[in-house]
Amino acid sequence: MSVEILDLTDIMTVLTASFLSFLLDNFLLRTCSFEKKNHGIIRYI
Repeated sequence: MSVEILDLTDIMTVLTASFLSFLLDNFLLRTCSFEKKNHGIIRYI
């Protein structure tokens, strides 16, 4: 078995995709539950 070393571009692509999906999930989560956590958000602001 040979171990392939990932290129820097591949690593950055994976990290960027993971980060974007993470932000998208958080954005959708906050948008869907905005009415429920409205008072909490106002308190933190």
